[in-house]
Amino acid sequence: MSRQRFALTACLMMLAVALSVAPAKALDEQASEYWNDFIHYSRVARLDLAASNGQALVDQGLEAEALLEVIEQSPYADSYPRDLVRMQNMSGEKLYGIKQVAVQVEEAINDAKIAVIRDPARIADEIDKLDQGLRARKIAVSRLVEAGEYAVPQLVEVVRADSARNKELRPYAIEALVQMNRPVVLPLSESLGSLPLDAQQDVARILGRIGYPLALPYLKEVAERPDTDDKTLAVLRESISRLVAKRGLSPETAASAFYLLLAEDYYAGRESLILEPTASHNLRWMVDDAGQLTYQRIPTEIYIDVMTMQATKRSLKLNPNGSDALSLWLASNFRRENRLPVGVIDPSYSSEMRSPQYYATLAGPAHVKPVLRRALTAGDYELALDAVDALSDTAGHDVVLYEGDSLINALNAPDRRVRYATAFTLAKAQPQTPFEGAGRVVPVLAEAVRQDVKPVVMVVAEDQTTINSLVSKVRGVGNFDVISSRGVGTSGDELMTVTGVDVVVIQGPASFINAFNVGRGSVYKIAASPLVVLAAPGELTAVNRLLAGEVNVAITRQDAGNIEITEAINQAFDSMRGGAIDAEAASDYALEALGLLREIAMGSRVYDAALAKPALILALGDRRDAVVLGAARVLSEVGGSDAQQAIAAAALNGDRSTQMKIRLLGLLSNCARKHGPSITEYQADQLLKLVNEARGPLADAASAAYGALNMPSAHSTRAILD
Repeated sequence: MSRQRFALTACLMMLAVALSVAPAKALDEQASEYWNDFIHYSRVARLDLAASNGQALVDQGLEAEALLEVIEQSPYADSYPRDLVRMQNMSGEKLYGIKQVAVQVEEAINDAKIAVIRDPARIADEIDKLDQGLRARKIAVSRLVEAGEYAVPQLVEVVRADSARNKELRPYAIEALVQMNRPVVLPLSESLGSLPLDAQQDVARILGRIGYPLALPYLKEVAERPDTDDKTLAVLRESISRLVAKRGLSPETAASAFYLLLAEDYYAGRESLILEPTASHNLRWMVDDAGQLTYQRIPTEIYIDVMTMQATKRSLKLNPNGSDALSLWLASNFRRENRLPVGVIDPSYSSEMRSPQYYATLAGPAHVKPVLRRALTAGDYELALDAVDALSDTAGHDVVLYEGDSLINALNAPDRRVRYATAFTLAKAQPQTPFEGAGRVVPVLAEAVRQDVKPVVMVVAEDQTTINSLVSKVRGVGNFDVISSRGVGTSGDELMTVTGVDVVVIQGPASFINAFNVGRGSVYKIAASPLVVLAAPGELTAVNRLLAGEVNVAITRQDAGNIEITEAINQAFDSMRGGAIDAEAASDYALEALGLLREIAMGSRVYDAALAKPALILALGDRRDAVVLGAARVLSEVGGSDAQQAIAAAALNGDRSTQMKIRLLGLLSNCARKHGPSITEYQADQLLKLVNEARGPLADAASAAYGALNMPSAHSTRAILD
């Protein structure tokens, strides 16, 4: 070859290469700087600069292609998704709005991807290239994989083969769908039941080849239809056999049961079911009235609950008597509402739908109790509160209450709000016959009353010397009321003086600790109390083994210092506190508990209001007048010398307002009439002094109380003669 011909050939080759490569698009330099600084400063903890650069990038409002060019040509092209997740999960005081900015940036990027990578026109163009040679097909399939589930509606239309062109593309579209793998399974499964026979068979084969079990209930539902023809049924059964083998299931399982299994997987948050766990939204697929695939963008925070509801609804449609599916639907609906961020809309929940509480009360206790059981097992106390509230509206005296029942278990829940709400529900139910666990109801009501008093700690040891040492340690680390015991069998007298025990601190050999832990279940005041165990150094392993699996237990060394003991006790307290209760809510809880205790005191066949006496007597010293009066009302019904003397002391308290004295004296009168007089001689003298010195309504109330107490006639005569 001559030198001239070689040079010409080389030039032509270079020109061909140049023409085949699209010119690189110029980056927006300002946007690139904003983006790089946004990621960089977030990594070096300059959150103020990161937030300002991220916001500037969002505010610039770049077109989709320009924004993606900036992202994809930056040094952070592969790692930025982790940065966005990290920023959105940051906590602390000085965040400079970084969490919100990260959300905005992520949404801008996702919107850009949808606009470019998932653009329907671009997808259609790539589908059209599927039969234009091996190289073109390879590039087209890679771009369809990139578009993911967004490409499925158009590919399904090709599989339908409604046009001559689609018939040509059909085999290539089928292979492309198989290569696209897991992301296409959900939309394909949703489309399955609405397709014509040939397309239905093709989609069933695709789902079987991909082999992802999510498709099982959809395949089985179509297979169970009476109008499914033999050829289609054979294809469906073949795909079902492939999928059940992967899950170890029976091909004879009903579609409703498969949908329930899928719902449980969604509810558990199986990661493989969420295509984009770090994205702000994920897709819920459905078929519209025209038989076309469409989707809703569901906030990722509630995606698994929305999908759980969809799967359980399908299960219920096939089996309306599916109690488990109904309970799971109720649980996921409550959880969906609890997890939905403020101000965010759930497009799956139409305006025609009622509140989750409406559906739960409509379903009744038999279906709500499993929701409560599920919530307690998972430690989801917001859901537990929802379930208890629904039970409170529907549970009457005929509600089945038995050992192991979820309501009884909720009385021991670590979250105070759940304990209180459960006790209120069981008190309102007014059961007519005793049941296992009934003894816990009044102590929990009393706990709701006594929130403002000092916590009670019980120290337990085998000998008095150790007890004295423990008492000293506990008092040295906090402001507690401390009682002591040498074991379950010797706890009676001390426990009579308190309503309940907030924490038990125990020290001794492993055998002693184990015996106490087993035996305390029969003593309702300490059955649910958290344990702080001080184990001997040589028995630390044995104690850990004995208490393995126990909740609300903190184990430390016997020779631990004050700091370690304080941490252990605080850990124990925290384990039974749960959600924060502000002052207003605390008052509401206390007043509702007092109202229920009064009803119990006036005639319950099952509950004993006298168990709350220690808390009620303490409540007479509360700073809230409404709580004082509520406690006095209950004590006046319960009676007993301690109750009556406590009411008298409150009524004669010189710091009380006149109006409070009048009302308390009225309750003292009521107590005396019902139970007979039992005030002290000193209190009788003080009351007589008030009778002689008071004027107006206060004098009338004092004299009525004095008369109700049936004091000697000489005292009355003296008042008249004076």
